[in-house]
Amino acid sequence: MVTKLIITRDECPCGSKKIIKNCECYSSKTKTLHRKSIIIGNGASTYKNPKCYASPISGCSEKISKEHFFSKAIIKKFSPIVNAVKISGFPWQKDSFKTIPLSAFQSKILCVTHNNALSKLDEVGLDFYSAYAEVFSLEKKKENYKKIYLFNGYDVEKWMLKCGFGYLFSKNLQFKGKRVSEVNYPPDWLLQILFSNSHLPGTRGMYLVGDVGQAAVQGGVTINMIARAISSPQLEIIDGYEILLNGLLFVLALDNPPLNTLKNTTYRPSELIFRGSGGRQIIIKLSWGHGKYARKGGLVFNAYEDSSDVRILYPIAHTL
Repeated sequence: MVTKLIITRDECPCGSKKIIKNCECYSSKTKTLHRKSIIIGNGASTYKNPKCYASPISGCSEKISKEHFFSKAIIKKFSPIVNAVKISGFPWQKDSFKTIPLSAFQSKILCVTHNNALSKLDEVGLDFYSAYAEVFSLEKKKENYKKIYLFNGYDVEKWMLKCGFGYLFSKNLQFKGKRVSEVNYPPDWLLQILFSNSHLPGTRGMYLVGDVGQAAVQGGVTINMIARAISSPQLEIIDGYEILLNGLLFVLALDNPPLNTLKNTTYRPSELIFRGSGGRQIIIKLSWGHGKYARKGGLVFNAYEDSSDVRILYPIAHTL
């Protein structure tokens, strides 16, 4: 049974600590919860810093910052190695595993203005990953433990888009084992979406792959991002990313995927429900709007833990 919230008693799962009926997320008209999107703006100047990947839309500062191409806060919080991270699979890497300091996990790809503008997305990424990471200690919670988190789905999408650009422009993005060249520079409209309150239109955006089933080891960060040719795999035209977060696989489509191209997926899921034994449950809600804009598709998972401290997530339903 899915946990239901009582609007006059329960706190809003957005984290505001307000009773639902008093929180801005709640609409008394549609009886739905929707977390407002964060506001991201562009710089006011007309300067285009040639070293900033957002220069096509102007608004740059003259100083270039050192941008972590994946959110530093996530690695710092979850990496078992203090101020360092163990990596593998990067296109420039010869060794199967290598430990590098966090300071090496950055690149000069954004000016200070644009880097600061996207800092709120890193906070979204940290909160989203932290909520998901709690699943890996679910069996240690008391029986009938229930926790609900609420995120704006478009914000999570933009965080994934930001990470994709970070991998691309730091020259760490791969496609079929090869480094993606800067020939694949994103069109201006994608940059406009990243630095505005607009959203990916059409059927572009986040897809959650249903056949999860990969193992996720406790106590570490298992993250992978690769380029994806969704619409034209034979022409190898890159129009998306795969993002693997500790066994949970997302696809971020940057073009409208043809029908049946992304099989066994849920488009912009509204809920991820993780069920453990003894009535333990964690729900991650992704809101996409009130009323007719609200989405209903979701995935339910059973969470199990084996003697090796490896947890596997099994999808048991595709719609709620």
